[in-house]
Amino acid sequence: MRKLSDYCSDDFKSYMKQFSVQVIDNPATLTEYIGNVNMLCEYCHKDFLDIGYDNARQYIDFLTGRYHNRQISRKTIYSRLSEYNTIAQYVEDTFSETGYTNPFKLIKRPEIDWNDIDPKRIPSMNQMDEVMSKAMESGIQTYAMFALATRACMTKSDILHLKRDYIVKEEGRTYLHYPAKKKSGNDRYIPLPKDLAVIVDEFNDYCIPNEDGYMFLNESGNTLSERMAEYTIAKLIESCDFDEHFTLKDFRNRGILDMAANGATAKQISEYTGLKDLRVYGFLEAKELVKDDCPADLVHYTLKPFNRS
Repeated sequence: MRKLSDYCSDDFKSYMKQFSVQVIDNPATLTEYIGNVNMLCEYCHKDFLDIGYDNARQYIDFLTGRYHNRQISRKTIYSRLSEYNTIAQYVEDTFSETGYTNPFKLIKRPEIDWNDIDPKRIPSMNQMDEVMSKAMESGIQTYAMFALATRACMTKSDILHLKRDYIVKEEGRTYLHYPAKKKSGNDRYIPLPKDLAVIVDEFNDYCIPNEDGYMFLNESGNTLSERMAEYTIAKLIESCDFDEHFTLKDFRNRGILDMAANGATAKQISEYTGLKDLRVYGFLEAKELVKDDCPADLVHYTLKPFNRS
């Protein structure tokens, strides 16, 4: 189990050990939970068990501020609040004799406008082409990362959690099969366009997954962290000298807008991207942002196979 923050007490560490056995059945999910707990405790300079409502509220407000500065996504805020609430409620219910009370159940999710697509942060076709050229120069891993974001409209988290055995071939088509994260959830199948399938095959031939099966790795052979991925992406985009400092999410948004502009329904976009319906409607309303692109560019837009030379 990943090490908990030095601020965490022995009691909390013991609770988390039981929580990891009884509630979490996915090592990657447990690592995410512990990482988010550590960030909360480091921010508050307190043990998780000593964090009350005021501390919790202050941290969620801090995350909301980072969202408005485009440093994190809405999903990050909601998932962290959900994780904190899950852990705290487990402690309250399982160790009731301690008198611990879950402060996170009193905090409502921040109300954030779902239709928040900034026109200035939608890359043009020329900008997308330049970034993909730079990504190809950077190496097959970076190229595959951008390809999955722009063509399969995948999130950074889903990309970094790709495993070799998630790649499925059926009747001449290539799919990515992501098992449900929770026992009550559903598996997700992502059909890949042919040009993207070629790139994924090339990446599959190139990479040597780590012992957990993950394909996107750092130089030490460990799973590439989101922070390191963000750094790599930022440096690459910075080298393009654009006026806007785009993120991988902006390129994913562009891909979803192209789907909407070319007639994909809300249901099709939701099933393909995993977005909730309310978020999808924001993209449908904003599809005019890409209407000035030549239709032929969108119809014939394909990614080049990775050039190893």
